[in-house]
Amino acid sequence: MEEVKFENRRFDPELTPFVSLAKEIAEIAAIVINMNVWTRLKLAQGETPVFA
Repeated sequence: MEEVKFENRRFDPELTPFVSLAKEIAEIAAIVINMNVWTRLKLAQGETPVFA
């Protein structure tokens, strides 16, 4: 697959699925990072993990 460069923020209509896919991946990554930060914060506050 050839490399896609996003210059001048103009997208070829054929590339639109790749752009929306990139946004979805970024959103999932942000959620995972947020969960990791929240967990570390709770552990720093003295919480203990409980395994069911």
